[in-house]
Amino acid sequence: MKKLTVLAVAMTMFLAPASYAGKLFLGAQWGQGSIEVPAGGARVNLDDDGYKGYVGYKFTRFISAELGYTDLGSFNGTSMGVAIDAEADLISVMLVATLPATPKLEFFVKAGAADWSTTVTLTDMMGTVSVDSGGTDFAYGGGISYRIGQRMAIRGEWETYEFDDVKNVKFGSIGVRFGF
Repeated sequence: MKKLTVLAVAMTMFLAPASYAGKLFLGAQWGQGSIEVPAGGARVNLDDDGYKGYVGYKFTRFISAELGYTDLGSFNGTSMGVAIDAEADLISVMLVATLPATPKLEFFVKAGAADWSTTVTLTDMMGTVSVDSGGTDFAYGGGISYRIGQRMAIRGEWETYEFDDVKNVKFGSIGVRFGF
């Protein structure tokens, strides 16, 4: 929690002057989260709906930074008689490189860090085991953005997170971005 507070204060100090420069943006997205968890000696892929909110600052037409919160969803499944329940969320800081294709269409790639937390609960005939874990690890992604008007864009993206304990964590989403 201490890391998140320091991160939030640092990004607020970093982004506060940006609101006066007209390069501040924020967005919201909805999509599909996917994780792979260990269960009874096997690995199980689980999917659920998730959401994301973010704020960012555009340094140039080609480079920006984003601070975001992503809830990857609540996942449920069964493997070899073991019931699996998992939840995952994260706060990310990403550097974004943009390649304009037309005046309205842009492609982008991003890389940075994600401070994540997961809870995985496994239940079988012998009982229930719940494991909470978290950390800060590498994150990357990319997508496409189409501007509608001067201040709004529709955006689709795919992000991948490299968590220590939970593998193949992905989030594909679509949403809207507003510039100020």
